[in-house]
Amino acid sequence: MNGKNALNFFFSHNDNNNASCMFIFRRELLTNINANFKEGIFYEDAPFNIYAMLNANRVTNITDIIYERRVRSGSTVT
Repeated sequence: MNGKNALNFFFSHNDNNNASCMFIFRRELLTNINANFKEGIFYEDAPFNIYAMLNANRVTNITDIIYERRVRSGSTVT
C-alpha cells in the first residue's frame, strides 16, 4: 500500500507510534522530498514521519527484530 493508506491503517488500529527509530526509510525518498527534522520542537519525529509516509509510494511492515531499543529514564518521551 502507499504511505497515505498505511497511515490510515495505523491510525484506525490505534497504532500511531511516531518514534523515528521504528521506521526504515529509503534514503532516496528522504532526499527527493527534502525531509528533515524541525529543530526546537518536542516530538519532532511526528511531523517528519507523517511527511515521509505521505510521500511514500509504497510501504511495508517488517516484523523481524532488527535492533534493540534503549529507553532512557528522564527523556521527554518516556
